[in-house]
Amino acid sequence: MQIQPVATTTPEIIATFQDQLRSIEINAHRAGLGYDFLLMAAKRQFIVGALDRNRWNQCKAARDLRMHRNTLSRTMAELKITVPSHAVRKYEKRRSGVR
Repeated sequence: MQIQPVATTTPEIIATFQDQLRSIEINAHRAGLGYDFLLMAAKRQFIVGALDRNRWNQCKAARDLRMHRNTLSRTMAELKITVPSHAVRKYEKRRSGVR
């Protein structure tokens, strides 16, 4: 499956990203880290970054990641990513009508 970059992505950005991935792969190999660990670490970093950018709003983060929100929730559970307490409190206040 070919993943299409966002329209604003330039060839230079893609080349830089590929160079960074090569560097990560070389360092991971030297450290004895396997594919499963690298994949899990990359997914976790990508998801937590999107959640932070979207103030832990899972619907917005899923849209940002270009994935379905159910897939995001399932992946968060698999990676044991929990919503921080400050985000939960804000959500509970909104539901109760308190701002």
